Amino acid sequence: MQKIFFILALVVAAISCNAVLKSNWPSTAPDDLQITYSREGGYAPRFEKCVFTEEKCSYSYEFGKTRYAFDFVLPESELRLLYEALRRSGFEHIKEDDKKIYDHIYERIVVDVDGKQISKTDNGGIDLGSARSWESSLSPIKNIIEREKKKRNITTY
Repeated sequence: MQKIFFILALVVAAISCNAVLKSNWPSTAPDDLQITYSREGGYAPRFEKCVFTEEKCSYSYEFGKTRYAFDFVLPESELRLLYEALRRSGFEHIKEDDKKIYDHIYERIVVDVDGKQISKTDNGGIDLGSARSWESSLSPIKNIIEREKKKRNITTY
């Protein structure tokens, strides 16, 4: 009898976890999708920002007197893959920590989906349980930015 209750409890827990992590986002990327990545802060302040949209993507970087800015076009299929990576990583369920951290570089991702804006940042840290989701969300964005900077022979710190 105890085994049956244990198995039933496991099944209920698995279904509950799946329901909690299920994304409320549409299964396909909306036409008005906008993803914004920014990286800023530090003892010697720097600012890096990239806005991804279907029409064009805009990148800018500022550190002291060094400034870069360029636009590029991301194929629609790659923008859809980026959206899918954020959706699958559980981006909307990432839990931010509320520590007070000063003089460090932090990153922020803002996703506009169907008129809703979802913003996550590691300014105060990311909850340990959400660390994998945060890294899974950051990785494809950083890869695209690095690829585009490499094409233009731009080095940033």
